[in-house]
Amino acid sequence: MLYSRTKNIALAHYPKTAGSSLRCWFQQALPDAVASDSRDAHTPVRQGLKRFRITAQRQPWERIVDLMPGRRRLPKTDQFANVLVIGVMREPFEMLVSLYAFWRRRFPERRHPEGTLAHLAATAGFHAFLQEAVKNGRLPNYHTFFDVGGPAWPTTRLVDFRFLEPGLRAVCQAYGISPPQDLPMANVAPQGHDYAAYRAEAGPLLPAIHSHFRWYYEQADAIMVRGLESPVLPAAA
Repeated sequence: MLYSRTKNIALAHYPKTAGSSLRCWFQQALPDAVASDSRDAHTPVRQGLKRFRITAQRQPWERIVDLMPGRRRLPKTDQFANVLVIGVMREPFEMLVSLYAFWRRRFPERRHPEGTLAHLAATAGFHAFLQEAVKNGRLPNYHTFFDVGGPAWPTTRLVDFRFLEPGLRAVCQAYGISPPQDLPMANVAPQGHDYAAYRAEAGPLLPAIHSHFRWYYEQADAIMVRGLESPVLPAAA
């Protein structure tokens, strides 16, 4: 997650949702943006905001004021009460195929520890990868990652991957951010995916994908930002 303190805006990066391109744009538009975890770009929303609270540096005068008699110290959560969180959601099956192919493409040049999903994707078939990622729940779903119903949910804007640029422009216009003239292209697959072949390999695990990402299939369509006519606030959880 990236966070700009001057604008009080965070960018939450779910894997294989154009996050690398969005991070490049976000850091150009908001130069003060910092990462919640330099080792992991895919920090879930609630976890990312907690990390910013923990690492936030208070000025000496603020600590003195907090010690004054009768002073009621504000809860730490207050500084993030109105943070705008921007994210992107992609159709889950397409995202899973892209993630699996990405990890395989990078192996063995960039090896991952045994037991991780990345290592499994690089060394096993798509069916085995889905078994762990979806059936056994090792990959967070969108509902969990974006903390649907959590403290920052009322000001969370989730852009539809299929309408990435118009959706992003709509969010930028609403919140006073400079939209990208041309969104940078990063970590793009060298060629398209044969989704039919992947569906055949997934076989009986296709219902598990729908179950794991049930919130996306049943509720997210009504709240995703696709342009200026998109809903302003997400639906209640």
